[in-house]
Amino acid sequence: MAQDNKVFDLHHGYLLRTDLCAGVHTTRVAKKFEWFGLTLLKRYLEKNVVIRDVHDNPQYYSKGIDLIVQGKETFSIDLKTDSYMGTDPMRKIKGQCNPDSGVMLIETISQLQYNRNKSDVPGWFFTSEADEIYYYYLAVLNEAQELTDIHSEYKMKIKSKTDTRSVEDNLIKALKVDNDMLVTYNLKKARKWLSDNIDELKISYSGATNPTYVTVSLRIPRELFLEPSGPGRNLGRVYPKILE
Repeated sequence: MAQDNKVFDLHHGYLLRTDLCAGVHTTRVAKKFEWFGLTLLKRYLEKNVVIRDVHDNPQYYSKGIDLIVQGKETFSIDLKTDSYMGTDPMRKIKGQCNPDSGVMLIETISQLQYNRNKSDVPGWFFTSEADEIYYYYLAVLNEAQELTDIHSEYKMKIKSKTDTRSVEDNLIKALKVDNDMLVTYNLKKARKWLSDNIDELKISYSGATNPTYVTVSLRIPRELFLEPSGPGRNLGRVYPKILE
């Protein structure tokens, strides 16, 4: 990137391409879709380690921690779920299935204020206290309303603090997974990698607009982010292994 076209401050999470401001791509992942990813990831990991699900524990909200793995080593996970992994380039189901984007999203600014007298808020890439980011690409073919009842039942169980295993079982049976891929990376190492390589990376950015601010994420080509050139580890498909 040309030096005079960007503003970058790793400490505060800033990365803006002033020459690309007209072409912002917006992606949102609903809480329901995040639950799909969380449920599948837990079942995948539980085959080998003990998992503590803390995503709904207020103690961990500000830390950005969803899961804690307890096995040969103990570490925390911040889960990110991305629907842009569909196999059909023409098929789109809002919030659940989109064509494979080929990019990793890294949120650098959670709130870039329109009012420049207000302070901006750094994104999860800089604020999360998790040891690992588990970036789960998941494309689901169910219609949006098809899984509403199951999700509602899950929320009721969470509210009443009752076991959610049975409703999670029902979700796994009901999901129509088109494609998935799990990429993991150590967050501290990824921050250093980004700092060291920011000038050489071919990146653009994505902006999700809100009434008073915009959320800014880097769009890094997946092949550049994955080993051996980057910090990401491609663990491949998850869903078929859950069904084994």
